[in-house]
Amino acid sequence: MPAASRMKIVDTREDAVRLFKTFHSRNPRREFEVPWSWPKTMIYAGGGPMHAEAYESNKWQSDLKEYDDYKHVAESVRRVYVKPGWLRQWENQNAVIPLVGERVAVTGEMPKHFAVIGPLIHVQFRLFERDARGRLALPKGDENLYEVRCRGGMMGMSEFPETGRKFLFVYSPEGGIAMVLTGAHLDIGADGIEG
Repeated sequence: MPAASRMKIVDTREDAVRLFKTFHSRNPRREFEVPWSWPKTMIYAGGGPMHAEAYESNKWQSDLKEYDDYKHVAESVRRVYVKPGWLRQWENQNAVIPLVGERVAVTGEMPKHFAVIGPLIHVQFRLFERDARGRLALPKGDENLYEVRCRGGMMGMSEFPETGRKFLFVYSPEGGIAMVLTGAHLDIGADGIEG
């Protein structure tokens, strides 16, 4: 997340259109502004190298009502930030999953516009846990590997205006931004999500 004293929303229309055109290989039919507020704080909940994003997309379709499923297995380490209180157990939607990660302020320049990737299928990542010394650690193997779904969830992509680094985010039209995914090598290309 950007490091600065407070949040400032910046016009990123041109960047969003460029990202959309790169990903979908066509011009957008409409522009997407972030209609919600960016969360003031998020929890650095986990991530790691064993991570994947699955989504539906109508890229390469002549009929834009037709969607294919895609799954991108991350080729580099991801950081996953979650809106406090959002991550809940599948079996009991009233039970919030306790997160041990650091709470971070969302500050600096944040984008006003974004590119829609498509409907979210799921995001897979590991949640932090505390090791024997009380330090944050990502578990080994499949331990604490979560598959996160969101009813009506969508995946979007944008760039941090100050650095140009790309990031993905999960949102819903009703609930706004719920999760932000960053990575040093995260990018968008003609074949989809990269890095």
